[in-house]
Amino acid sequence: HFERLLSRGNLEVLVTGPSCDVQHACRPVHYYDNEIEVVVNDTFPLGGGQRAKVMLAIGSMKRANTMSRPPRFFVKGRRITEVIDTKTFFAASANRWKVWNHPQLLGYIDVLGDDRGPLQPMITRDEFKQTPMRAAAYATISQMCEERVLETIEKANRRTEDESFQEMEKTLTTLLSSLINEDLHPESGDPKIPSGAHGTQPEETPPAVVSPKPRKKIKTERKPKESTRERNRKRRERLLKDAPFQVRFSSDGMPDPDNPEEELRSALSGNQILVNVRHKDFTKRFKTSKAGLPKLDERIYGYLANLISSHYLEAHHKDLDKVPTKEEWWADYADWSFKLEEIMLKAMPDFVEEIRFCKPGRR
Repeated sequence: HFERLLSRGNLEVLVTGPSCDVQHACRPVHYYDNEIEVVVNDTFPLGGGQRAKVMLAIGSMKRANTMSRPPRFFVKGRRITEVIDTKTFFAASANRWKVWNHPQLLGYIDVLGDDRGPLQPMITRDEFKQTPMRAAAYATISQMCEERVLETIEKANRRTEDESFQEMEKTLTTLLSSLINEDLHPESGDPKIPSGAHGTQPEETPPAVVSPKPRKKIKTERKPKESTRERNRKRRERLLKDAPFQVRFSSDGMPDPDNPEEELRSALSGNQILVNVRHKDFTKRFKTSKAGLPKLDERIYGYLANLISSHYLEAHHKDLDKVPTKEEWWADYADWSFKLEEIMLKAMPDFVEEIRFCKPGRR
């Protein structure tokens, strides 16, 4: 509420709790740090003796959530309302949903100058009065800001999508590696044979052992118990490092050798299972949020499980020097794809939640 007033300096705003024993000093907001990219920092005329001082920036998802500073209208330092709640402005903007409603957009539009100018706040301070020049002032703000913000948002979305793909590659590779290990090294344990069964003799009672006198215990420092999260993290790193096959997303295109006009959905290249993200079947299933974060569901899980399983089995049968019958191949394929889809359903929602709050460059 006091953001623009505090920026002037020589002002202290203290917030005191009900019991008067806790006091907080409000601090001005800074839009320059490693997780924020300033897009518009400008002052321009609106006509009628008014001007707009504008600060708009794109922050990481984590930073945008913690700052909680969506673009707002101010008049001479006093807050009016959020841009998306200013109905007359929001309705007039051609990019209202792409720009002003974007979850990572931060900042303010502070209207300065003549009180009788085009943008005059209503007494409720949630809208601007209808004046002859209000529409023109709105158009100026849109013209000066929206194109630049939209361009930066699209770049940020592409970067987020690329980083999301990289993390998805690691997660899928880890899940595949886990399944391969489970298949190659199933939990073994010979069944225990009861005493006297199958002709074995009953066990003899061992002679009593005289215990030595207990020694004095030497106090040793106990190592802190490793958390489940830490154990899981180390296991994932080990599986990723030792993975016999890597899952990769490719945007380079994969022309079908038999029909160059068509694209392959996926391919096995060395030990890499390449998934074509440009294929129409992938784009139909893979959706992203306004911030470029993946929106994953059962359709994309099933699609990826089918592709990855078929290529792994192709290599696996070749390793075994085995030519499976059609029935054997389909049985293996169904088994693998269902298993992989099942563990994806469990693991991928956590992956989405994890990357949602990661800062750029550290996903």
